[in-house]
Amino acid sequence: MSVITIYKTQSCAICKPVTEKINRYFQRHIINGSVKIEIVDLTENLKLAGELGINGVPTVIVSDDIGEIERFTGSMINPVAIEYAITRR
Repeated sequence: MSVITIYKTQSCAICKPVTEKINRYFQRHIINGSVKIEIVDLTENLKLAGELGINGVPTVIVSDDIGEIERFTGSMINPVAIEYAITRR
């Protein structure tokens, strides 16, 4: 199963629309169990951001049971690019 983890902060204005766009796009994958979406709020956990090398939000990290596949950062995160990263593994 692929996991899409969305890292955000409470003060991030663009995080909510990006998260909603990704959730809408991957809804059918979530239903059939091929994709899981996790949302992590970094507001209270800047140490985690540092450990993961996250320098901006939103950051989306796509991973599977082998490890990280790819990461995306910023307001222009494209669900199609995320899907491509998942399918090429």
